[in-house]
Amino acid sequence: MLNHKLIKQTANDYLHSKIYRNLDSYYDKNAKNSDYIPEVDDSIDHMPLEDKRDHYIKVYEEYNREVIEYFKKYAPEKLFITSLSDNNKWLDIGGFLGIKVNVDYECHANKTIGGPNS
Repeated sequence: MLNHKLIKQTANDYLHSKIYRNLDSYYDKNAKNSDYIPEVDDSIDHMPLEDKRDHYIKVYEEYNREVIEYFKKYAPEKLFITSLSDNNKWLDIGGFLGIKVNVDYECHANKTIGGPNS
């Protein structure tokens, strides 16, 4: 999911509304504008993002549920789900990918945090 923490409005209203399942708001906003021409105005940003947190969380959760349902139905062998807090996650990922992972393997921390380029 994209992070809109510092952004106050969208860069492309139509695309953003379509991706985040908010086309009703997009069409409602533009129905009030008699000068609106989709081909010209689709890249203009006029939709504020404030107070949309619950909506984005819902879209994120729905998307994840849809992906899981799809793979469970059509290709369960191609779906891997784990928790980052699971102590066996690397062994599980290795098993899923068919590669050997050492029992003591642990991914390194992001070395750029706090470094000279951060």
